[in-house]
Amino acid sequence: MKILIIGNGVAGTFTAQNIRNLDKEVEILIISQEKYPYYTRVKLPELISEKIKIEDLIVFKEEWYEKNNIKTLLNRKVKRIHQKHKHLILEGEDDLIPYDKLIIATGSTPNIPPINNAKEMVGKGVFTLRNIDNALEIRDYIKNNDVKKAIIIGGGLLGLELAKQIKNCDLDTTVVEFFPRLLPRQLDVECGGLLKEQIEGMGIKVELDVATEEIIGNDHVKGIKTKDGRNLEADMVLIQAGIRATIDLAKEAKL
Repeated sequence: MKILIIGNGVAGTFTAQNIRNLDKEVEILIISQEKYPYYTRVKLPELISEKIKIEDLIVFKEEWYEKNNIKTLLNRKVKRIHQKHKHLILEGEDDLIPYDKLIIATGSTPNIPPINNAKEMVGKGVFTLRNIDNALEIRDYIKNNDVKKAIIIGGGLLGLELAKQIKNCDLDTTVVEFFPRLLPRQLDVECGGLLKEQIEGMGIKVELDVATEEIIGNDHVKGIKTKDGRNLEADMVLIQAGIRATIDLAKEAKL
């Protein structure tokens, strides 16, 4: 039997591990768009500030896959699943990859809220952070574009951790949060106020109860316009506004 797993994040990797623990003979192949074997996303912001290196993020190195007889195809994108014939096609390749059982564990992608000009400015000073390549792009943009001011849209856990590491890059850093307190899903008003004091004590500005209406800029970011009519200057805008499930493959295959 051959089991294909699309995605090498937490779900895909530990599914492969559990299958191997139950069956030592079944063939397991993980296919992923990622260039890297399974790594932790928790410390991605520290890659931007160069507190850590890529190898520090890797959880399961090549030896783990060899020991568990789990094959991988990295840096590959699945183009189409043919459920009826039990095979799939990779982008840019003609060969069909057959399977007996297929597990889709494609995870999620960053959510970009309906902010005017946000999607148009991605890569021109607007970034999201979800994987290693995102972190490297942000790091390089800071180095190559004389970035001095950064705005993080989103005052959740990921947004605050990102803000801390952006501040560690010696940038003027501001967190803009739609809700009237930080970590609105986790904290009440009193605890949110205490956290705000701590964040500001690190030299990070905090704007609460503020909705972003537009990203200002054409060739490069110049700041944001808020719905209360203010313009906040910035050389970079980082959007950490939650995630969306990646379901395109499954929908196309009518699963």
